[in-house]
Amino acid sequence: MAVSGLLVYTVIRFRVRPQDDGREPPQIYGSNQIELAWTVLPTLIVFVLILVTTRTIADVQNAPPPADALHVTVGVILLVLVLILSLRGDVRLAHAEHLEMIS
Repeated sequence: MAVSGLLVYTVIRFRVRPQDDGREPPQIYGSNQIELAWTVLPTLIVFVLILVTTRTIADVQNAPPPADALHVTVGVILLVLVLILSLRGDVRLAHAEHLEMIS
């Protein structure tokens, strides 16, 4: 909402007026140092975030499970098989051999 409001304000505030003479304002070129900084700094920030995230994910995945951890097995029906069965008009559920067990 704030961006939309700021956009409307800017369009109204800086619109072309009848008393304008049509000349462009003086062109001011940017600073190479600032442009380099706002390109390199976000790149470094993203690189550091990638490193921290990778390290954290590795720590979580390699951590030994607690002694009282509950082992869960999830059954997943292969959706392609169910879709083929339903397209053939066979709407019965897939048998147990069509279940893929994921631990």
